[in-house]
Amino acid sequence: MRYTHRNSKNAFGSLGIFHHLLNDFFDVAQEAEKVIEKLPSFIRANVAEQDDKYLINLEMPGIDKKWLSLEIEDRVLIVSVNKPEKEDKEQFIRREFNYGASQRKFKLSKAVDTSNIEAEMKHGILQITLAKKPAFVPKDIKIK
Repeated sequence: MRYTHRNSKNAFGSLGIFHHLLNDFFDVAQEAEKVIEKLPSFIRANVAEQDDKYLINLEMPGIDKKWLSLEIEDRVLIVSVNKPEKEDKEQFIRREFNYGASQRKFKLSKAVDTSNIEAEMKHGILQITLAKKPAFVPKDIKIK
């Protein structure tokens, strides 16, 4: 008969490897969560095309339009948010509301008329309307 010594710290014997892998997984997950918390907030967007324009809708819950700026640089539309941090007297265990600066960039095609861009904030959605240049607006051609 063969005697097998079991480690007193590991009652699962050969399952010890699984136990270590599981611990390693959760250690890595906790480190990833710390990194994610340090990343700037991500501005989510929907982009649609219509016959004469493009529409960009950006989610901006809790954002005041005075904290927003839009600019165009080298055919890139830059949407920036600078939300000031509130003076809270509460001690938070976890804080997920986003404060600080964040931005989203959109490369504009040559079809966009950069002199004809409008933006409107309504119900937490920033809608940016990008008019197409007349040469890029589809036209029906009648056959004679």
